Amino acid sequence: WTDTGEGTFDLHYLRSKERQEIDFLVSRDGEPWLPVEVKWSDTDPSPNWKRFAPMLSCKRGLQIVHQGAWEVRGFGETQVLVAGAAEALRYFA
Repeated sequence: WTDTGEGTFDLHYLRSKERQEIDFLVSRDGEPWLPVEVKWSDTDPSPNWKRFAPMLSCKRGLQIVHQGAWEVRGFGETQVLVAGAAEALRYFA
């Protein structure tokens, strides 16, 4: 996306002092844009969303799981999509 002029995108890792984490945080133009959590099979949203979603100014988050899933859950102002890897990643092609 940076190459196509959509903005300047960077990839970060997010962890609290209590060792809670979100696997990836994509920033756009230096601001949090898309937090991403990756789980093998847990289609329940990670409890870490409750910690980090209110702190980030992101309207959406993504939890990718191995098997097919597609469900949106709300955490404050953040809507988290829990989706299978194949289903979610096809939108980034």
